[in-house]
Amino acid sequence: MNKVSLKGGKAFAVTEFDKMTNKASPYYQNGSRYAVCVTCKSSVKIVGGKNNNTQSRRNIKMYASHTSSEIAGLYFTEAYRDCFLYLGNRENWQGIYVRNDLDNVNAELESYIEENENEIAHELSKLTGIRFYSGEDESPNSLFNQVLSSFKDNRGLYCQHFCPDAVPLLLLDRAKPVEFWGYKIAEKRIKGRVRANDALGAFLEYDQFKPEFPVEMVATMDDNENPRYLILKFIWEGDELILKRISAKYV
Repeated sequence: MNKVSLKGGKAFAVTEFDKMTNKASPYYQNGSRYAVCVTCKSSVKIVGGKNNNTQSRRNIKMYASHTSSEIAGLYFTEAYRDCFLYLGNRENWQGIYVRNDLDNVNAELESYIEENENEIAHELSKLTGIRFYSGEDESPNSLFNQVLSSFKDNRGLYCQHFCPDAVPLLLLDRAKPVEFWGYKIAEKRIKGRVRANDALGAFLEYDQFKPEFPVEMVATMDDNENPRYLILKFIWEGDELILKRISAKYV
């Protein structure tokens, strides 16, 4: 997982550990760094990074992983193995896509999105190859606002579990098709696919797509029961163009 929290705190990136904790107990012990899983609240260890005793030979980037035993001062539960973010449960992560018929919005999820719109817009851009931000301040653009609004309209906030790493994927998954005109396509491969399409190619001006007829963007699951990918598409007049296959796995 890429985001963790402190006891009763808000989610933050693992790379911000020292800034958020000042290496205070119980988060810094014996040269190792610990935090809390934002989903199940059980203790996690920070792996990798500089000046950290806990390292991995397989991964050079920092990440967090559930501890298999209790860490002094932090909550621990054996039920961490059922957590969507537990790396040892191969297919458990798919549960985050299960729609929940809750009576109230997930306040933690709602607050996270409101406070991190800029970051989420940039994460969506990296994920899709489509720009979800604009301007000198690189703030969320109207494409982001369309997707977010549709996510909310389709009960995206009525999600039982809070998993910040999955938020960009959940926004795409829950949103209906949104109008796509004038937005930037950043990824070279996607631009190549658009240019090669007989119906759409003429409307790509360098990296801005400006069609002369309605075109919408949508993300669909490859399999609603056992999802592996979100398939990002342009759809128009009964036709479609697959832009990119995005892994549905967020851990």
